[in-house]
Amino acid sequence: MPPPSFSRSSKEILEQDSVELLEIELRRLTNAVEKLEESNRYLEKAIEEEEEEEEADLDIYRRAIKENAKAIPEHQSKIFEISRRIRELKPSVRGDDDDGSAWL
Repeated sequence: MPPPSFSRSSKEILEQDSVELLEIELRRLTNAVEKLEESNRYLEKAIEEEEEEEEADLDIYRRAIKENAKAIPEHQSKIFEISRRIRELKPSVRGDDDDGSAWL
């Protein structure tokens, strides 16, 4: 059963029997995590160079970092669930020691 953080569309994706659709969603979520992490690095650097920024901007940056940090594990949870569903549909791709944690 998908975690409660899954939206209706995410649940529908998990119910798909199409490995291709699942892999597309997996790539989309993986890319989203990479972009959120990249954004946080950029924002953290801007905060470090705060002499050039207004305090209001820094507060916005800090809030954005917190929001991104909250979204990352939610996406990673979805990645884990989708990768598990792909393994259910394609058991031959599952390694003996693969528990899906490589996606986290």
